[in-house]
Amino acid sequence: YRLVNFGPLTMITTSDGERAGVSTVAWLRPAAKNPPAFSMSIGRAHHTFKNIEKNLKLTINVPLASMVDTALWAGKVSGNDVDKFADGRLKAINGIIHPEVPMLEGCGAWIECTVDADCLSDPGAPVIARGVSAYCLDGLLTEGNSWRVEEFPTIHHLGGSRFMVGREVVEVGM
Repeated sequence: YRLVNFGPLTMITTSDGERAGVSTVAWLRPAAKNPPAFSMSIGRAHHTFKNIEKNLKLTINVPLASMVDTALWAGKVSGNDVDKFADGRLKAINGIIHPEVPMLEGCGAWIECTVDADCLSDPGAPVIARGVSAYCLDGLLTEGNSWRVEEFPTIHHLGGSRFMVGREVVEVGM
């Protein structure tokens, strides 16, 4: 799987109404364009997954390169044992559509989602989330709506504690 999975790392935020959670997720992909949907792997024992089961909402946060240490920490520490937001490393802002689900400061983009409850009953199935609203930093997108990685580099998980931070863009003509 690591031969083909090194897309941008994401951080999934959730809340059960009482306590927020965050998981670092490298296995996320677009599943549909219109309406937008995303498929992701989140362990069933994770605090984040338990929050998703309770309220069927999440936010996909796309961290910038400056958050690589925080993303690794959030992926290694269990939300079942630690309130990751109480630690102070994560700065949260209220969601716009779902104010109870935090969005992370320091990210380049955020997608607020609802979750299809049907996907949660099969332990081997990915979590399917439908985008209801999306936001990005000013200047992040080109006129053609592609990410300006030269100015807003993303994090790509290569396995373990290895990450790639991309900046170079190659234009290929036909």
